[in-house]
Amino acid sequence: MTNLYSRIKYLANYLYMKIITDKSRAKFIITTSVIALILLLESPLSWNYYDVNYFVTWDYILKNYGIFHVYKYSTKVAYPPLSIFIFVSMYELALSFSTVSTALPMIRLFVKIPLIASIVAIAYILYRYYGWKSTKWLYLSYGLYSTVFGYQFDLITALGIVLTLIFIYRKKNYLLAGMSFSLSLLTKHLTIILIPLIFYDIYSNRKLRGILEFLMGLLIIGVPTTVPFLIYSFKEFIEKVLLFHSNRYPQDLSIYAIPVYYYAYVLHRINDIPSYLKWIWIPIFIAAYTITVTCILKKARISEECGYIRYAIILLLSILLNKIGNNPYYVWPLPLLAIIMAKYGEKKKLLKTAYIITPIISMFVYPFLTLFSAAVVNSGYFIVEDLKFYNAYMLYALSFVGSPNTFAIKFLELNREYLFSIYKLLYDNIWLVIAILTALYLSLLAYMIRYLTTLHKSTCTECCYIHKKARV
Repeated sequence: MTNLYSRIKYLANYLYMKIITDKSRAKFIITTSVIALILLLESPLSWNYYDVNYFVTWDYILKNYGIFHVYKYSTKVAYPPLSIFIFVSMYELALSFSTVSTALPMIRLFVKIPLIASIVAIAYILYRYYGWKSTKWLYLSYGLYSTVFGYQFDLITALGIVLTLIFIYRKKNYLLAGMSFSLSLLTKHLTIILIPLIFYDIYSNRKLRGILEFLMGLLIIGVPTTVPFLIYSFKEFIEKVLLFHSNRYPQDLSIYAIPVYYYAYVLHRINDIPSYLKWIWIPIFIAAYTITVTCILKKARISEECGYIRYAIILLLSILLNKIGNNPYYVWPLPLLAIIMAKYGEKKKLLKTAYIITPIISMFVYPFLTLFSAAVVNSGYFIVEDLKFYNAYMLYALSFVGSPNTFAIKFLELNREYLFSIYKLLYDNIWLVIAILTALYLSLLAYMIRYLTTLHKSTCTECCYIHKKARV
């Protein structure tokens, strides 16, 4: 008994010394615990019905044909294989712990656990290597929470990017860097655009050997994850993962999507949407990407801070010029932006405003003024992926369950009763609303890119760095 008391006393003293006396550690632990708990409590209540409705079919195919046939039999699988493994494994785990009455809330809870774990992991990495201030900036972004609410894999993508850069800059372990980057590449394959920057950083430190180690790390995860799908359904894999994105029309907050919504909502001529809108973004993006990469790597100084600025620029550029203006994409550079904001955010009020407001516009204001408005007036909501209108009320209502569903419907009915004319005005001019929000969102992204580019030029290019050092 005395021994047990001594151990408890030792543990209490340890916690006091490590947590209570260290204010930043206490802030991190308490804030992270509260946020994780709130997200876990919210998880069973909602998700984006449209997207998850397709994800659920993956489990059906798993049980009837096998997981490696998902690309063959699923109507829509626009994701690399790791996304499938993550969703299906958590879906099955949820079923094993639930009854018929609790199945849906339990599924929603379990499938979101990897997303919440990714937030905690990213926060811990930022806190450990860059301090509480960077973690605080991370938590200030609405993008983190919205991605969990709606359910998307982008938080896992962001975690993979952060881990990759930690292993490159801090650990100099390029094998683990490659394995970490596979998390990003096998959940959202557009992150392949970071490869030139990664090769540049690795080659600068360990030449060709480092690059080979990185590629080996990619293969260790990538081969067993991807090859079985290629063996069982090679054609469908290529069509649904790669060609689907090239053949789809622009959507959401993209400058290329504005004409698409004009044809859908104003002209009511969906079948007449110009096909060149599918590919016109490609030469523009390739040119801008090539010029940007060349400029930021020319005489670039190899350092951790400068590297983060470069990666953030490229990721933001990919969002700015992408034909798919999906809201969760903003999560990819978010940890890097949080690190940068911890150092420069307080000095630049406009940068601070852009950092906070950008995800709110794309992940809250945009769906509220479009989907919710359409649901209030009981009209159709245009889904570009399918080139068809869906019942907006159905999409809205089916995204909630239990008490939140009752609250969501009541909230909608109250708005319909008292503010119907306002929402009718919004819906009647929905194309203009989308155009204005797109312009605002892209302007904020462009400002952040411009600021980071100027920052990189002044602090991270060899000539400027030497000049500043000489002046000191």
